[in-house]
Amino acid sequence: MNHFRTIRILFVFVLTVPVVLAQYGAGTILGNVTDPSAAVVPNATITIRNSETGETRTLNTDTSGNFRLNAVPPGHYAVSATAPSFKTVNIPDLSVVVNTETRADVALQVGATTDTVNVEAITPLLQPDTAALGTAIDTRTVHELPLNSRNFFDLVALTPGATKVPGGSSVMDGRSIQVGGIRNTSTLTTLDGTDFTVANVNNPAIALSLDALQEFKVQVNFMDASYGHGAASIELVTKSGTNQFHGVGYDFVRNRAFNAGPFFRPKTGAPRFSYNQFGANLGGPVIHDKTFFFLNYEGRRQSSGDLLQGLVPSAQMLRGDFSATGKIIKDPTNGNAPFLGNIVPASRWDPVSQQLLQYFPVPNIVRPGANFLATPSDIERRDQGTVRIDHHLTQKLNIFAVQLCE
Repeated sequence: MNHFRTIRILFVFVLTVPVVLAQYGAGTILGNVTDPSAAVVPNATITIRNSETGETRTLNTDTSGNFRLNAVPPGHYAVSATAPSFKTVNIPDLSVVVNTETRADVALQVGATTDTVNVEAITPLLQPDTAALGTAIDTRTVHELPLNSRNFFDLVALTPGATKVPGGSSVMDGRSIQVGGIRNTSTLTTLDGTDFTVANVNNPAIALSLDALQEFKVQVNFMDASYGHGAASIELVTKSGTNQFHGVGYDFVRNRAFNAGPFFRPKTGAPRFSYNQFGANLGGPVIHDKTFFFLNYEGRRQSSGDLLQGLVPSAQMLRGDFSATGKIIKDPTNGNAPFLGNIVPASRWDPVSQQLLQYFPVPNIVRPGANFLATPSDIERRDQGTVRIDHHLTQKLNIFAVQLCE
């Protein structure tokens, strides 16, 4: 089976403004800054730095001491808060996941701004700032859980209320999902904020390689209008490069040497099952703290055989002799009188039928209800590639492009 799908190129500009309607699978960092008496601290300076790419954004708290930064790509961030006459507070590791609002409330202490207070951990809380319900599947879960065929769609079932069901999409190997009791054709899939859904079956257009996927989130209900026609949604986020070069190569193998076969499989010969899923990826900087790239390739080669059993004419039948069948063969041109000895004379054979007899296979087994066993081969070949480029133009303007092909 060969697949070639249209290459999609996504260009996304991100403006860091107070309100962003569509966050293309990004998250939000928000919080409140207070002093030791629990009074709010307006105009405090908040600095948020991506630990992997070095991207830095700065904003100030409002008159209520609140701050909110939208369109934050998933990843790990260092957050610092400073204000005159207060010590600088650092949160060195704040994790942001796709389409999730992460709170980072800060309590300042009186002192010089040159003094630093490190907050080692922030206890994850419920999200009181949104009514949307969903489950985020992070990078560690994506990469470490064992998956048959390494199809990310199997991980969607980790969402409460989600059930795997058969689907009509060949690229997803017949997988589909029902979320919250709705039909499996009512789920929207987005990739980096762009509709990634195949019409009618509403499954992802490509079974994206696990190594090209950073994380994803399943939204169950109460989504805003940016989610369009889906009653539920699956938001996928592709990996991007960082300031460090990272790469990986892999080959997952299954074949007859490791797998038990069907009960009726011949001891030797076909069908020989062989499955190889291999690939590699590489990501890193083009310009430090500015431009990054990520490349991924994955191939799949599968060779398998089906076991087909049935009845074919015996050598006697091919000569017109049906005496061993126990069935009476009648002559329709002679008042339905039985043929002598249950044998159809060769003179009565149609010339076209005589030519077709050579294409009947010879019986090769003796079993109740079957005298022929066939093991036809089924060969599948799939290749896919992902290219992503990220570029930070300014503190408030980023651009990235993703190209996929299968």
